[in-house]
Amino acid sequence: MAIIQMAVIQDEGSYILNMRCDVAVRLGRIFLGSAALAVMIIVSVPGDAGAVPISGSFSGTAAGSRFRLPNGEFSNFNGETVTGTFQIDPALIPGDPPYLISPESPDGQSASFLHSGAPYASLSFTAHGEKVNFATGGLSSDFLTLVSTSQGQQVNFGIGETYPYNNASLTLAGPPGSLFDPFIPQTLHVDADTFLSSVSFFFSRDFGASVVGLTVQFNEAATTVPEPGILGLIGAGMVGLAGLGARPRRRARIPLSSRTIAS
Repeated sequence: MAIIQMAVIQDEGSYILNMRCDVAVRLGRIFLGSAALAVMIIVSVPGDAGAVPISGSFSGTAAGSRFRLPNGEFSNFNGETVTGTFQIDPALIPGDPPYLISPESPDGQSASFLHSGAPYASLSFTAHGEKVNFATGGLSSDFLTLVSTSQGQQVNFGIGETYPYNNASLTLAGPPGSLFDPFIPQTLHVDADTFLSSVSFFFSRDFGASVVGLTVQFNEAATTVPEPGILGLIGAGMVGLAGLGARPRRRARIPLSSRTIAS
């Protein structure tokens, strides 16, 4: 009799243990699935949540240039090489609405923004033996213009544009839909098809140029790729969610009153 009672107790204990393990496994799968979904939602949030700083270097040839000679006369350095660097942080672009939205063409639009005190972009130029630097957020206001048409997209940065003879500009261009979500500047990103279409600067009335024949090298592309840890979490979560529908079958519990014990 004691042996029979011990067997029944062991059977009850195994049933309870299996049930608890099953609950723990199900909770674990739910947790992993929820975590994966949360990560995917965070990664897919538009705006500065996924903004990636953009930087690079460029080179080209001076055109429409000028510099002041010691005697006060002006000359130029057209045809000389101009090099430079740029940095853009879309996450630091203010969220102000555009002050102007206008037709750019029969099939497109442009949105213009005016900013003050926002350090989201900087430019440096080395030309004719001199180096000059520009940055948004200075005393004068800065312009940012987004253009989207069926032919492509453009982003123009005008640093210090409201101050004559002390400003710089840079324009990025790419295929349709490749640079930003219309018209949200915080979604700015670049890819393999992005190019630099124009650059120019004026550092006082004495020194300035447009730069033509541009080549550009981006240090970072704003195409975000989840890190391996995030990819692993997403994969585990998906497996966990799939596992919810594939619960292992448990042996039906037989009530004690209906059990027969062989003698």
